[in-house]
Amino acid sequence: MRSLAIYSFLMLLIFFQSPGLAAVQEDRDQQEFTFFAEPVVLPDRIDFELALTNEGEDPLTFVFPSSQKYEILVNDKGGETVFRYSADKMFSQALQKITLAPNQTVSWTEEWNFQSTGTDMKPGEYQVVAKLKATKVDGKAISDNQKLTSRSTFLIPGEIQIYKNLIVKGEQGNYQVTGRVRPLGGKLFYTVEDGHNELIAETVVKTKTKYPQWSDLSLSISIKESRLPSNGTLVLHLYEKAGQDGEMIHTCPVVLEKFY
Repeated sequence: MRSLAIYSFLMLLIFFQSPGLAAVQEDRDQQEFTFFAEPVVLPDRIDFELALTNEGEDPLTFVFPSSQKYEILVNDKGGETVFRYSADKMFSQALQKITLAPNQTVSWTEEWNFQSTGTDMKPGEYQVVAKLKATKVDGKAISDNQKLTSRSTFLIPGEIQIYKNLIVKGEQGNYQVTGRVRPLGGKLFYTVEDGHNELIAETVVKTKTKYPQWSDLSLSISIKESRLPSNGTLVLHLYEKAGQDGEMIHTCPVVLEKFY
């Protein structure tokens, strides 16, 4: 009996002192969530798309000391801040809470129209630093500040050239369009119209690379002869989309064939 008691005591001692078991318990206590911000660069502004996700198996409640849920900074390559989201805003100082179910995401979009504010965005690389302003999650202070901060970079190019060496071959509804492209988002869209009717609906083309690297473009366009205009111009419209509203940018019309 004495041997059994000693054995039981030793097993309990190993259980409570085992680093592996302690780590498992610590992992269970650790709340899992992610926060990130992605900049979407447009010709006259930058949209910031932010998202907070509960990646755990239990609901999470985030507490904010004011109505400000996040701060966004844009720094140039020298480290100088050229944009601060909160600079021209007022926030209520009352406590705010957000509760997320497991796998639920809450998202926000903020817009910075740097042209209207007169900010000189010189060509080059910029860094976005976004910080979630929550101080507690489920009543506990958030100890890992890395989880609260998202860092990413974006490029303000000089003169944006998206297309080059576009060549059209073919006739009577069958065309091959080749060239070089480097869309900012890594994909292009196109439609084909005759000035009155849309003959090919919006179609997406993914490229192997994105700006500033060039990719080869090769499109096969086929339109039934019965749908070709008797008097008009067949035009391929190339373009990109940006932002949540899908704004068309970097449009490029390409004449496929003229009919008279």
